[in-house]
Amino acid sequence: QPPQLRLDLLTQPTDILERLCLEGKLDLVLTQKEACDSRLCGEALCSEQTRVYLSPSLAADPYRNPSLAAGRIQLRQLRAYPYVQIQGQERFGQYARQSFQEAGFVPKTVLDSENWKTLLTFLENNPGYTVMPDFFARGTDLLGLELDSRLSTTRHLMLGYLRKRKLAPFCRDFIQLSHRALQQEPATV
Repeated sequence: QPPQLRLDLLTQPTDILERLCLEGKLDLVLTQKEACDSRLCGEALCSEQTRVYLSPSLAADPYRNPSLAAGRIQLRQLRAYPYVQIQGQERFGQYARQSFQEAGFVPKTVLDSENWKTLLTFLENNPGYTVMPDFFARGTDLLGLELDSRLSTTRHLMLGYLRKRKLAPFCRDFIQLSHRALQQEPATV
């Protein structure tokens, strides 16, 4: 909206975005608060629960019904199903891998991709599942269940910036606007 502001959006894996921010080539980066480089600081935009996304066809499986009703599932219940995962999103997968380890779960990977749409389309048409942030999967027909785990499966997305860098006023405005948008209408992001 401000006519004097030109916004350039760069989409890259989180590690690359953080490196560019540390080099002073980017003002703000979307990253995960718990795992970002210590030289960056930032404002938490929203929190999200790690969820397992299941193909809608699994709703007919009577063995899954108690978990579907409760909205939570243990990974050990899903060992026999194929697994799909996103490439280049190591930060988002950190807590998922911890949960795998806790459950003694070894994923049987049948598809990995850098494209969320590819994974979502696969899941909608196959009896597979994945672990991904619900931030990216809202509005789909997939069945989303929170992980039943003793470990923390909640993480926070933030707009990070170089700790020693003084942000321009429009950057501060952008952070506040993003935070309000996520709090009010998360499904439209």
